[in-house]
This record gives sequence, C-alpha cells and structure tokens, in this order.
Amino acid sequence: VWIDDFIPKDQDEKLGIISEMNLLLGELPSTTKKPVITDKDRLNALQSYVNKLKSMDVKKLDPAFVLLRNSITSYLDYLATLGRDERSASLHKLEKSMLASLPGRIETLRESLQADYVTYNDLPKQLVERWHNDKDIYLIDIYPRENIYDNGALRRFVTQVEKAEPRVTGTPIIDIKASDAVVKAFKQAFLYAFIVIVLFLLILLDKKRDTIYVMAPMIMAALCTCAATVVLNIPFNFANVIALPLILGIGVDSGIHIMHRFRTAMPDDRNLLGTSSARAVVISALTTICSVGNLAFSPHRGMASMGKLLTISIGITLICMLVVLPGLLGRQVEKQ
Repeated sequence: VWIDDFIPKDQDEKLGIISEMNLLLGELPSTTKKPVITDKDRLNALQSYVNKLKSMDVKKLDPAFVLLRNSITSYLDYLATLGRDERSASLHKLEKSMLASLPGRIETLRESLQADYVTYNDLPKQLVERWHNDKDIYLIDIYPRENIYDNGALRRFVTQVEKAEPRVTGTPIIDIKASDAVVKAFKQAFLYAFIVIVLFLLILLDKKRDTIYVMAPMIMAALCTCAATVVLNIPFNFANVIALPLILGIGVDSGIHIMHRFRTAMPDDRNLLGTSSARAVVISALTTICSVGNLAFSPHRGMASMGKLLTISIGITLICMLVVLPGLLGRQVEKQ
C-alpha cells in the first residue's frame, strides 16, 4: 500500500455509473425540513401497507412479506388496546427505530452523487504528509501473504522483504531481530557460564581431571532437559530458555560437594549415596525446586513455563549428580 492507492482506479467508468444513478434518482428530498406527520397519518400508513399486502396472492407472496404483514397486523391490534398517549409514544418509538438514520443516509447519498475526479492534489494534506515527505521519500506498507503468527512464515516474510529493501522496518522486523537477539544472548550466557564454571573447577579441584567428572553429569542433565521439553510438550520460549544456563550454575554446586566427599572422606562401604553429603545435596535441590517451582502456578504463561522447566531441569540434574557422577567415580575406584 502506498499513496497512489488512495486515488481511485477506473474513475471514468465509476463516474459514468454515478452519473446514471444521479439521473435515475432525480432530486433527492431535503433532509433539513422535517414533514409534519400526525399519529393518524402514521396509523393510516401502516394500515394502507397491510391492506396492500393482504390484497396480494399469499401463494405468490414471499414468506418474508407474509411474516411482515402478520407482524404489522399484530402491532395494529396491540395499538388498539392502548390509550392515546401510550399509542403516540409507541408510534414515535417505532418511527425513530426505523427511520432515525434515514436523513443522514440520504445526505450521504446526495454527497456521493456529487463525486468528481480525484487527483493527487485533492488528497488531504495530513494524509499526504504521512505517505510522502518533502524529501520526496515515499512510505510503503508491505503486508504478508502468509499467516505471520507462524514463526516460519514470519521469518520468510522478513527475509524476502529485507532482500528487496534492507532499510525496511516495522513490527515483523522488530519481532525477528528481538528474537534473534534473545537467542544470541542465550547462547552467549550458556557458553560463558560453561567456560567460567570449568575455569573455577580447574582452580578449586586438586585433581584437574575431576572437572570432567563434575561436568559430564551436568551436560547430560542439559541434554535430558532438552529431551524432556519435547516429551512433555514444553517448548523453549523467551522466558524459560534461561533455565539451561541456570542448570550449570545450580548443578555444579551439588557436583562439587559429592566430589569433595569422594576425595576427602569416602565412607568405608564406598557408598556415596549413604553419606550426609548426598542427603544435603537432595535437601538443597528440593528447597530450590520449591522456591522456583511455584512459578509454574503463575498466570503468566512465560513465567509458568519457566517454573515448570526449572523444576524439571533441577530434578534431572539431581538424578544425574546422584546416579551418573557416583557411577563415574565408582569406575575410577575399580581401575585403581
């Protein structure tokens, strides 16, 4: 859509039709002077119309006219039961409901019949300024053929338009660029969290290879969380995508405690899950689940999905830390 679309097409043909209508309709009645009509005139008009309908063959009469005739007859019978003032009020109410807009419509029709050629110079100044500025730059509105509530269709639309005009702007462009920025920020957050956590583990843990033992269950937990989003139909969105970097931050704490217990105070029976460290990890994870899990009951759909995903991810991380990590450490003991 651009400014030329406000100039009617095929004006010669359309003005010819309007000219014929003007000739056919003739002089339209004036709407400035209202005729003086009495209640008796109103009743006579209704009765005359009913009589004309009654004089017609019922078999040839359209069912809608039969219904109208019966309705008016019933209304006239109803008026006969009313007093003079009540009858007058009812007739005025009927007239207002049926004909109140008639003068305005006649006036609109009268103005329409005066139509003439429309050129660029006839367009309102405010309209022209919106679509064409003094630097001879035109505004063009571009609308999609597909339903852009579908993300794929939205991205195709933006890609096609940007290919034709890189300077294009608007809500679809903003939506795509904003979503790309969020996805990029998420990737950066996950990568930076991963790198920083690995560096801290390398500094904190005496044996550097223990970093691999701690990170392996966390990576597995992240992968299992992604799989759970598919199975449970909780797709990633711009609210809950923050759950993945949080898995690293929350889960590494449990891994460090279990690893520290393994290296410093391993029980005689070699059962890490029976230690106080394991119980502390479970209780810590449960309290975290309780604190973030209540977001799942939020009326905001994004917040609710984040609460669900965090609950699932922390639970999966806990299982990985209590099953996968001790399993890896157990294999190390066997080799030793």
